[in-house]
Amino acid sequence: EASSTSTSLKARATHANAKLNIVSTNKELREKREAEAKECVEDSLVRDAAVIDAAVPRDPDTAKFASKVADMVVKQLETIISTKDMSAESFIKWVGQDTQTESDKPKWQREPDMYPHISSFLQRVQEYISAAASSLSTETQPIQQARTLMTYEGADKNPTGSDDYTRIDFGIKLSELNSDSKHETLQQNENAIPIADAAGKVGVSTWPIVKEHMAPPPPPPLHRRHSPKTDSKKPDYKHILAIVEAKRFENDQTNAFEQLFIYNRNLYANQLNRRFTWGFTVCNSIVHACVFSHNNIFASPAMDVSEADGRRRFVNLLVNMAFCETDMLGYDPTIRIDPEQHCGEIDVYDDSSRQVHTYKYIATLLSSTSNFGRHTRCYLCEDPSIPGSSIVIKDAWAHGINSASALVEERFPGLNISEQLNEPSAMPVAFKEQPSSSNAPFAQRADDRDEIKYMREISQKLGDDPELKGKFPMLKHGGIVHIPGINTADNTATAFERLTSGETHHRVHRRIAMTPNCMPLQNIKSVDKLIVVVADVMIVHNAIAERCSILHRDISIYNIMYTSISDDIVRGVLVDFDCAKRTDVEEAALRPERTGTFPYMSINNLLASNVKRTQLDDWESLLYVLCWLGTTGINKDDEVTYEEAAKLAVAKWQGANAESVALAKRGNLSGPQVFESSILSEFLDESGYGILSDLAYSLYMSLFFNKSISVLAHGVANNTTRILKSYEDSNVVSVAEIDKHATVGTKGRVVDPFAVRAKPEFEKKIVKDLLEIIKKARTDALLRIKEYNSLL
Repeated sequence: EASSTSTSLKARATHANAKLNIVSTNKELREKREAEAKECVEDSLVRDAAVIDAAVPRDPDTAKFASKVADMVVKQLETIISTKDMSAESFIKWVGQDTQTESDKPKWQREPDMYPHISSFLQRVQEYISAAASSLSTETQPIQQARTLMTYEGADKNPTGSDDYTRIDFGIKLSELNSDSKHETLQQNENAIPIADAAGKVGVSTWPIVKEHMAPPPPPPLHRRHSPKTDSKKPDYKHILAIVEAKRFENDQTNAFEQLFIYNRNLYANQLNRRFTWGFTVCNSIVHACVFSHNNIFASPAMDVSEADGRRRFVNLLVNMAFCETDMLGYDPTIRIDPEQHCGEIDVYDDSSRQVHTYKYIATLLSSTSNFGRHTRCYLCEDPSIPGSSIVIKDAWAHGINSASALVEERFPGLNISEQLNEPSAMPVAFKEQPSSSNAPFAQRADDRDEIKYMREISQKLGDDPELKGKFPMLKHGGIVHIPGINTADNTATAFERLTSGETHHRVHRRIAMTPNCMPLQNIKSVDKLIVVVADVMIVHNAIAERCSILHRDISIYNIMYTSISDDIVRGVLVDFDCAKRTDVEEAALRPERTGTFPYMSINNLLASNVKRTQLDDWESLLYVLCWLGTTGINKDDEVTYEEAAKLAVAKWQGANAESVALAKRGNLSGPQVFESSILSEFLDESGYGILSDLAYSLYMSLFFNKSISVLAHGVANNTTRILKSYEDSNVVSVAEIDKHATVGTKGRVVDPFAVRAKPEFEKKIVKDLLEIIKKARTDALLRIKEYNSLL
């Protein structure tokens, strides 16, 4: 999923076992991820962003408290550094370089030499934060939302939860303070470290009672000669707050960003409640804090910890991270899941009833595995009021309209846009002043990307059709996620409020509770059942397009799912309407966006041409799905090896950019003989695959060489002046018909077959033929299934 300008459309290396990746070795996967990281850092890194301010607590009182704590910590650190206190020798070797001569500055022989000194500094800062917070706390002003930031003792290790062999330098995790209980302290130890507050008053460090936040217990009370013990276990991506990437030299900064990018995707894959993530790069004494949004990497200005000002800014950030609201660290308080016990709760806000519905978490069906994009996750849950029920919850950051509609949702929560936007008197002033880019009613454009609204409409119009029942998801509840304590909808404008000047795309955080619970297409047991499933999906796809005027626009192996009615009967289900759009709304004459996943995107879509998207684009995507599964295997039992898959023609359909994939597909589909020799000849020589090959050929011919329509609509390449002249001379096509469809450019007349096929009269004929083909294939497949079962 991506837009025409989104880096997530480029090479996206997800987990090693993902069906999308055809790679033969771990080396190739690593190279692909490195190329992606290089490209995304180059295109999507926003330098000198206000990341340091992004963790300042929203609550004014907490922010003031944190500021006082930071002043105390900075003062204590500078005293230790200036006096070269031997108890702090380890971290002084990293941060105390401004007190040394040039010749005394450490020359790191290897990166691992840096780790204990950086870790020592972070631990000492945490000690001072805890001590300062305790000394400032009183009966009337208890400690506010303090948490402990802890480093893993094990550095340069491959964390639990990784899908490859890469090792992170080290990770930071946290444990939460129990803000619900009365503040209590442990008995003061006579050896506790004294710390002076901003006024010079000396207090004694004490430790509050701590509530775990999916992390091991916090360190014990402080002692003068012993730092808090870090967790000695192997780092675990389920618990890491932020990854730290260290380099010996300052000029390795870009490489540090790229490494951090590669590792960071594992946080999304392992943490089911992560909205966005934090990270740090350390190049010698230069620290950059990073926030990974869904479209960008925001990097702070350089903080040189060898200088007092750099240390002060770094400490301020660490203190704010210890006190800020949990959601500001990227966590989602509306998803409360214990990853160890596999239990928890998920809240779903319903925008129609404006109520929150809480579901019991059972399992994760789909996790997010990339840094950018929708971060789609799916969970299997139970409705507590209906024991034994199965509810699927989908959570995703879908594209939204970064315009007046977004401003209305953010600034005027509770306003019913669909009812009020067409009434000028009811619109807020801020909304009225927004420029219009289309002649369509703005209420329709405001809902242009609203999957929830589409699902409601589909359910209302098709829910009673017995032929379509169970072939599309039925919505129970859904709406934009609302983070407790924030009076706005959750989206990239609100989540990254202090960073939005660099955000390139607007996304809205939506959550949907729906039925049925489907199985992924790769679990299908036979070719005949696969044919039944894809036929069901395309039949309901056509019904949604014709009766609801909604085009899906993202047919792929991920969005075609199925349910098993019995051992013999399966039913296809078309899911995921994130990329869907209305077809009955006039759009502005803008260059269309790209939507979908490279191997399954239509040529027209890949090229982001100005030809209107139609049902034919989705049928073309289905053709690619069948070709992909036919050559790589429909399930794990049939699946070819990575080495074998890398040699297939379809391997080029997951190229580094859209243009190269379009070129490869145009070559494979240039004519019937080429299609047979380059694609169909590589279908597996297994039971049923010949039938799948015949179906793919029939769909191909109907799509690109349909005999019932003009020859001008044939093929996948433009009809040039020379070709058009030959048609005229041979009386294949009249001059009048050519003139009807041709455009005139610098090289003469040209007819784009995609543009001709997209015209309603031709689209309707082709879709009718395609439906007849797929329905017949379904009927034949059901007969074969019945015949096979009768022999058992």
